[in-house]
Amino acid sequence: MLIQLQYLRAIAALLVVYFHTILQLPKLYSSPALQLPILGETGVDLFFVTSGFVMWFTTAGKQTSLREFYRRRIERIVPLYWLFTLLAAAVAFLLPSYLKSTTFDLPHLLASLFFVPWMNPADLTGAMIAPVVIPGWTLNYEMYFYIVFGGLLFVPQGARPALLMIVLLAMFVAANALAPQSVAGRFYGNSIVFEFLMGVLIAKLY
Repeated sequence: MLIQLQYLRAIAALLVVYFHTILQLPKLYSSPALQLPILGETGVDLFFVTSGFVMWFTTAGKQTSLREFYRRRIERIVPLYWLFTLLAAAVAFLLPSYLKSTTFDLPHLLASLFFVPWMNPADLTGAMIAPVVIPGWTLNYEMYFYIVFGGLLFVPQGARPALLMIVLLAMFVAANALAPQSVAGRFYGNSIVFEFLMGVLIAKLY
């Protein structure tokens, strides 16, 4: 793997950590000295672009079976994510007063475990599409991208970027045209999905 890519991932991770830390500090300390600028959301965008880059970089010119591709993705993500999801759900069930942004809801838990976009029941406004572990919303997009990209491993390598663009664009247009206010419409109709495509195209150029 390119060492420069690891540096970029580290920068993205630090940006995300900073962003979430800054959001929580005012809840713990009200000191004006801690009123730091809120930034770092772009760390997620970097992650998505690098994810697309990695998918192309690690599969181009190689014979990778669909089973092997998905096995690697699952092994990297699922065990640790499921552990923290189940722990958070257990706390929400046994000690609900300890959590403010998470409530126990069985359908929501099952959707979270299987990376299905779902409305977070703790958000009474109905605006937040997020799993039990809220930052896991990014993994829902990652899994969506993996499913689409993995399904294209059967086609000739030269055609994959164009087909990837067609599939993502078709899903994007359909989501916005058919049910833009639904959970599925808002999730699959988010232009953030094209950041994965951008990473693939950058890797192909590289």
